[in-house]
Amino acid sequence: MIARIGRRIASIGGRASAGRFSHKPRHPESNPERQQRELERLREEVEERDERIAELQKQIGEKEKEIGEKERQIGEKEKQIADLERQLALRKQNSTNSSKPPSSDGLAGEQRLPATRSPDVFGGRACH
Repeated sequence: MIARIGRRIASIGGRASAGRFSHKPRHPESNPERQQRELERLREEVEERDERIAELQKQIGEKEKEIGEKERQIGEKEKQIADLERQLALRKQNSTNSSKPPSSDGLAGEQRLPATRSPDVFGGRACH
Protein backbone atom coordinates (compact mmCIF):
# COMPACT_ATOMS: atom_id res chain seq x y z
CA MET A 1 0.00 0.00 0.00
CA ILE A 2 2.86 2.37 0.82
CA ALA A 3 4.46 1.55 -2.50
CA ARG A 4 1.23 2.38 -4.30
CA ILE A 5 0.99 5.74 -2.52
CA GLY A 6 4.62 6.45 -3.39
CA ARG A 7 3.98 5.72 -7.06
CA ARG A 8 0.88 7.96 -6.98
CA ILE A 9 2.87 10.85 -5.50
CA ALA A 10 5.64 10.35 -8.04
CA SER A 11 3.17 10.35 -10.92
CA ILE A 12 1.54 13.55 -9.65
CA GLY A 13 4.91 15.19 -9.20
CA GLY A 14 5.84 14.25 -12.75
CA ARG A 15 2.66 15.77 -14.10
CA ALA A 16 3.18 19.00 -12.21
CA SER A 17 6.67 19.43 -13.55
CA ALA A 18 5.51 18.59 -17.06
CA GLY A 19 2.82 21.27 -16.83
CA ARG A 20 -0.06 18.85 -17.34
CA PHE A 21 -2.31 20.47 -14.73
CA SER A 22 -4.78 22.93 -16.12
CA HIS A 23 -6.22 25.73 -14.06
CA LYS A 24 -9.77 25.03 -15.25
CA PRO A 25 -12.18 23.73 -12.65
CA ARG A 26 -12.84 20.00 -12.76
CA HIS A 27 -16.58 20.25 -12.21
CA PRO A 28 -19.00 22.56 -13.94
CA GLU A 29 -20.69 23.08 -10.54
CA SER A 30 -17.75 25.11 -9.34
CA ASN A 31 -19.59 28.16 -10.65
CA PRO A 32 -20.06 30.47 -7.59
CA GLU A 33 -23.81 30.96 -8.18
CA ARG A 34 -24.39 27.23 -8.42
CA GLN A 35 -22.34 26.69 -5.28
CA GLN A 36 -24.41 29.30 -3.46
CA ARG A 37 -27.67 27.65 -4.55
CA GLU A 38 -26.37 24.24 -3.51
CA LEU A 39 -25.28 25.67 -0.16
CA GLU A 40 -28.76 27.14 0.43
CA ARG A 41 -30.41 23.86 -0.54
CA LEU A 42 -28.19 21.96 1.87
CA ARG A 43 -28.87 24.44 4.67
CA GLU A 44 -32.61 24.04 4.16
CA GLU A 45 -32.23 20.27 4.20
CA VAL A 46 -30.22 20.44 7.43
CA GLU A 47 -32.86 22.72 8.98
CA GLU A 48 -35.65 20.32 8.01
CA ARG A 49 -33.71 17.42 9.49
CA ASP A 50 -33.05 19.37 12.69
CA GLU A 51 -36.80 20.04 13.01
CA ARG A 52 -37.54 16.37 12.44
CA ILE A 53 -34.94 15.38 15.03
CA ALA A 54 -36.48 17.77 17.58
CA GLU A 55 -39.93 16.34 16.86
CA LEU A 56 -38.69 12.78 17.29
CA GLN A 57 -36.87 13.64 20.51
CA LYS A 58 -40.10 15.11 21.88
CA GLN A 59 -41.94 11.89 20.94
CA ILE A 60 -39.22 9.84 22.63
CA GLY A 61 -39.65 11.87 25.83
CA GLU A 62 -43.40 11.28 25.78
CA LYS A 63 -42.95 7.55 25.19
CA GLU A 64 -40.44 7.33 28.04
CA LYS A 65 -43.02 8.92 30.36
CA GLU A 66 -45.65 6.41 29.17
CA ILE A 67 -43.23 3.54 29.75
CA GLY A 68 -42.51 4.77 33.28
CA GLU A 69 -46.23 4.94 34.04
CA LYS A 70 -46.81 1.44 32.62
CA GLU A 71 -43.92 0.06 34.68
CA ARG A 72 -45.44 1.62 37.81
CA GLN A 73 -48.83 0.06 36.98
CA ILE A 74 -47.20 -3.33 36.38
CA GLY A 75 -45.49 -3.12 39.79
CA GLU A 76 -48.82 -2.37 41.47
CA LYS A 77 -50.52 -5.26 39.66
CA GLU A 78 -47.73 -7.66 40.64
CA LYS A 79 -48.19 -6.68 44.30
CA GLN A 80 -51.95 -7.16 43.95
CA ILE A 81 -51.47 -10.60 42.37
CA ALA A 82 -49.06 -11.67 45.14
CA ASP A 83 -51.58 -10.55 47.79
CA LEU A 84 -54.44 -12.41 46.09
CA GLU A 85 -52.32 -15.56 45.75
CA ARG A 86 -51.49 -15.37 49.46
CA GLN A 87 -55.19 -14.95 50.32
CA LEU A 88 -56.12 -17.88 48.10
CA ALA A 89 -53.51 -20.10 49.71
CA LEU A 90 -54.91 -19.24 53.17
CA ARG A 91 -58.46 -20.02 52.06
CA LYS A 92 -57.49 -23.40 50.70
CA GLN A 93 -56.06 -24.48 54.03
CA ASN A 94 -58.36 -26.59 56.13
CA SER A 95 -58.05 -29.31 58.70
CA THR A 96 -57.11 -31.91 56.10
CA ASN A 97 -54.07 -30.10 54.71
CA SER A 98 -52.84 -28.13 57.72
CA SER A 99 -52.48 -28.45 61.44
CA LYS A 100 -55.76 -26.58 62.00
CA PRO A 101 -58.47 -28.36 63.98
CA PRO A 102 -61.63 -29.43 62.08
CA SER A 103 -63.70 -26.92 64.02
CA SER A 104 -61.77 -24.08 62.36
CA ASP A 105 -62.91 -25.15 58.89
CA GLY A 106 -66.26 -23.45 59.33
CA LEU A 107 -68.61 -22.89 56.44
CA ALA A 108 -66.02 -21.11 54.32
CA GLY A 109 -63.76 -24.16 54.08
CA GLU A 110 -64.11 -26.71 51.31
CA GLN A 111 -66.61 -29.43 52.07
CA ARG A 112 -64.95 -32.72 52.73
CA LEU A 113 -66.31 -35.72 50.90
CA PRO A 114 -67.47 -38.53 53.17
CA ALA A 115 -65.31 -41.60 53.16
CA THR A 116 -66.53 -44.16 50.68
CA ARG A 117 -66.38 -47.84 51.25
CA SER A 118 -64.66 -50.01 48.79
CA PRO A 119 -66.86 -52.47 46.92
CA ASP A 120 -64.87 -55.36 48.34
CA VAL A 121 -66.24 -55.25 51.85
CA PHE A 122 -64.59 -57.71 54.11
CA GLY A 123 -66.35 -59.39 56.97
CA GLY A 124 -70.00 -59.47 57.80
CA ARG A 125 -72.73 -61.31 56.02
CA ALA A 126 -74.01 -60.13 52.72
CA CYS A 127 -77.73 -59.51 52.28
CA HIS A 128 -79.07 -60.42 55.67
